[in-house]
Amino acid sequence: MLSQSLTLGYISLKALHLFGAILWFGGIITVAFAAVAFAKASEAGAIATLRNSARLAPTLGLIANWLGGLSIFILNIDVWRSQGWVHAKILLVFIAAGLTGALTAELKKVADGTREPNPKKLQIFAIALT
Repeated sequence: MLSQSLTLGYISLKALHLFGAILWFGGIITVAFAAVAFAKASEAGAIATLRNSARLAPTLGLIANWLGGLSIFILNIDVWRSQGWVHAKILLVFIAAGLTGALTAELKKVADGTREPNPKKLQIFAIALT
């Protein structure tokens, strides 16, 4: 019975991790490409609204992804520590989290009016996140 509850917990953590990844990447990639389109149309007001969207779904997805992934990693640390691909995956997740933060910071500056929308810069974020 104990093993069945551990398996159920593991599956729940995997589901949280997968749901978080889909929500995070789906949300932030959509925000990035929409920001490029709005910047090309010179719609700073739309970018301000888009920033609010970037703070909701992608941030919740990022948190769920990290909670699920780190929990799985910690529960099975002996297994994962010897797996080279896990280290590469964690590095890529750190890079994606950094790009997410940089994109939201850029959208905040545009929304606050301290910076003009730069379609080229936003396009680099969009391409890097895909």
